[in-house]
Amino acid sequence: MQERSGRAGKTFRIVKFRTMHPTSPDDDRQTSTGDLRIFRFGRFLRRTSLDEFPQFLNVLAGKMSVVGPRPHYVRHDDLFADFVNEYRVRFFVKPGITGLAQSRGFRGEMHTRESIHQRLQLDLMYIHSWSVWLDVAILMRTLQQVFRPPSNAR
Repeated sequence: MQERSGRAGKTFRIVKFRTMHPTSPDDDRQTSTGDLRIFRFGRFLRRTSLDEFPQFLNVLAGKMSVVGPRPHYVRHDDLFADFVNEYRVRFFVKPGITGLAQSRGFRGEMHTRESIHQRLQLDLMYIHSWSVWLDVAILMRTLQQVFRPPSNAR
């Protein structure tokens, strides 16, 4: 379990299948291509997003939503707030298992400031233009990615 930021900026423990060998408890760096911390079956779980399935327990506990901005590591909040002025608007809603950014290919490691900025902008776009139909579209695209993972799924 990992500490993440949720609604109103409150932290919670996110539930996920373990896909990496245990390392130091404060190792919150992004996963990269060929990351040696990921074990073989973990690669499959991550590529198909099945490692996210236990997060439905967080949904049942009221800490997360099925669709919404993905929760970040607590330590990344201040860093990412420097990329987008409205970053903390994300705390107005519950974080989601999947989101607009992930359904549009912004998942996994972000290599540049621009890619982080784009992911955060999509999170804000989701919050500002929420609708049931947008959630349905995101869920359909996410389901498609489970069966046909994009190339950046690690």
